[in-house]
Amino acid sequence: MTRKPIPKAVAWTIILSTFSVIVLANWLRARQPETGVAAATSKPTQRVELVSWGRGLPSAGQWRHGFVVVDFDGDGHLDVVHGPARKAAERTPQIYLGDGAGQFTRSERFTFPKVPLDYGDVAVADLDRDGALDLAVASHFTGIAVLLRRGDSFEAMDLSGIAELAGFSSRAIEAVDWNGDGWTDLFAASDGPRPFEALQADVRSRRGIVVLLGSERGFSARVPVSDVPGHGDSLAIGELDLAPGLEILAASNVAFSQYVLYRDAGRGLELTALPGAPAERVVRAVAIADGLALLGGLAKGARGLEGTLDAVSLRDARGTRLFQGEPLRAVSAIGAGDLDADHKLDVLFGDEDGTLHRLEADRGGFDLLEALAPKPALAGCSVYGIVFVNLDRHVGDEVVVSYAGDDGDCTSSGGIEVYRLRQL
Repeated sequence: MTRKPIPKAVAWTIILSTFSVIVLANWLRARQPETGVAAATSKPTQRVELVSWGRGLPSAGQWRHGFVVVDFDGDGHLDVVHGPARKAAERTPQIYLGDGAGQFTRSERFTFPKVPLDYGDVAVADLDRDGALDLAVASHFTGIAVLLRRGDSFEAMDLSGIAELAGFSSRAIEAVDWNGDGWTDLFAASDGPRPFEALQADVRSRRGIVVLLGSERGFSARVPVSDVPGHGDSLAIGELDLAPGLEILAASNVAFSQYVLYRDAGRGLELTALPGAPAERVVRAVAIADGLALLGGLAKGARGLEGTLDAVSLRDARGTRLFQGEPLRAVSAIGAGDLDADHKLDVLFGDEDGTLHRLEADRGGFDLLEALAPKPALAGCSVYGIVFVNLDRHVGDEVVVSYAGDDGDCTSSGGIEVYRLRQL
């Protein structure tokens, strides 16, 4: 019997009722910003707006959770690389080749092995150091696959000997040289328990994150020396504290948890609370920009659980509530870059209704600028991915955004759009 998807409003209502005692208790207090720092300043007088740009990317289908923008075919123009769309008939990576002027064309050039893949996330890097770009695909309830390029074909790397991947699947994967040895490493976050897992005594999926360290012999696994049984769909790796080594932010669907920071302080990779992060929230999306940890999701507010975006400085353990939005409409994706080449950080974040909001850094804080409602076919779709990138080599970045939804509110099921700033 086919199970109908639970509408987003119902799903978040369940979460709200589960923690109603906590939320109601907080209603009895005068509401204060979680971090004691004022929210971003509203500045609606900008003479620019975000507009849709380009053509050729999918206008329907559930494009979730992550994608990469990279020159995949080596022609000097940036391309969009995505894993299979959710519920797609073809369960292979999807490559859309760009021409540098906004036109994208789905490529039929590459062939892929018949390995189990599903929707999730993808990382692109030269994993075996042969000069060609390879793929690492994280698939929901399926696992991790590494696809090595051999000409225009790809072959699957054998990962069966890595015990830490047994019972592990993911919808968030990143590729970076973590230990500085010249080999690309992979980081993947657990996407949570399997359906009805609690009813099966002999089935337990792995939670937290798994690190696959690259070498000339392939990959070896490393798991954190301290962890909690969390899971999420967003990862970010970057510099937060100016100390040697990179930090890892991992979204957590564990309600009201501050445990989203992985760092190596000498004992090994440890999961810790993020100093300065608000406690009473669910972290759906993370990003790192200009030394700030950006956390999107839901947090307690005057109307219950509300969509929020927070910026946290690890260097002084201080946070700022940048945005507080609608009840039960989580901030679901975050991206950062420079849209207008003014050397000020722009932050774009999207919610579960498809609306995009833009912030711009200014004088040590942020200005809240315009909101961009989705086109009618994408209304009601959740925003899943936001990538800033200069597609046309002109001044300023473009933004590639993916959408998906299957609860009836999102009539197209989703799509991928490109936006840029336009002078009014």
